[in-house]
Amino acid sequence: MQTSTSVDTGDSYYVALVFSSAGGELFLNGISQGINTASFPSGSGSGYYAIGGETSFNGWDNAPSTVWFNGYISNVAIYNYPLTATQVLNHYSAGMGR
Repeated sequence: MQTSTSVDTGDSYYVALVFSSAGGELFLNGISQGINTASFPSGSGSGYYAIGGETSFNGWDNAPSTVWFNGYISNVAIYNYPLTATQVLNHYSAGMGR
C-alpha cells in the first residue's frame, strides 16, 4: 500500500493497516490514507505478515531499493478482527501511536 502523504525522517508516526472484507486500509496518525481493494488476507490465518522487512519484492512495481526498514518499530499489535476507523483514531489519540 502507498500514500501520497509525506513522512519526515526523524519524526514518529502511528501506522495501522487494517484487513477486512473491503480490502486493506492504511492509516497514518489515525487518519485513513485509503483502501486498496486488491486481494488481501481475509483473516483466515493463512499466509504470514512481515514487520520491518520483506524478502519477496521481486517483480513488484515500484519495489523499494532495500527490503529492510531503516528505523525503529515499537508497540506492534495484531488483532484477530478488523479495527474500525474510530478504534484506530482512538488508539492514536490515546497515545498508543506516540
